[in-house]
Amino acid sequence: MILFAAGLLAHGVHELQEATLLPIVVEHVWDVNHVVDEGSTVGAFLKALLGYNGNPSLLEVIGYLGYLTIVGLANVRGWRRPVRAAATA
Repeated sequence: MILFAAGLLAHGVHELQEATLLPIVVEHVWDVNHVVDEGSTVGAFLKALLGYNGNPSLLEVIGYLGYLTIVGLANVRGWRRPVRAAATA
């Protein structure tokens, strides 16, 4: 679920950049469309499930990794937090 949500965030950043509401700092950080093309069956599946983009912008990468970092750390911290016993009066 977290990867799906991170993909939605990255896609939202992409759409805001196309609408010129967010700046495009670096247009293409990398281009791996020759390995897994977005138009192929596997690429379309990855795009729908994980928000795959073969040539993301810098803000998309920052948004994706930032979301994974923040939410991932919050989940790990939440899992490790000890449950306090209810205080008895």
